[in-house]
Amino acid sequence: DQVRTSLKVSLKNLHTDYLDSWVLHSPLEAFEDTMAVWRVMEEAVDEGKVHQLGISNCYDLDVFRTLYQSAKHKPAVLQNRFYTESNFDTDLRRFCKDRNVK
Repeated sequence: DQVRTSLKVSLKNLHTDYLDSWVLHSPLEAFEDTMAVWRVMEEAVDEGKVHQLGISNCYDLDVFRTLYQSAKHKPAVLQNRFYTESNFDTDLRRFCKDRNVK
């Protein structure tokens, strides 16, 4: 599976046996696919290969909320750019702040 292979190669290239944080680049088109990838990432946490999980480029509060609610290992990091056109995504940032997501 591509996700497992990516982690294995990254660990080898970084000469380490764990990652402090593993961030999914963005949600996939179908939420079910995003969760399938997230579940594999959660396995890495369970195995001690990753300490925390995150996601980037997730600008839809409903998508992020559903991921957060569905996840066994909650996203600890949200890495986004914020723009004036979206009012700096205040609702999304508030959701993260209330749950200590950095």
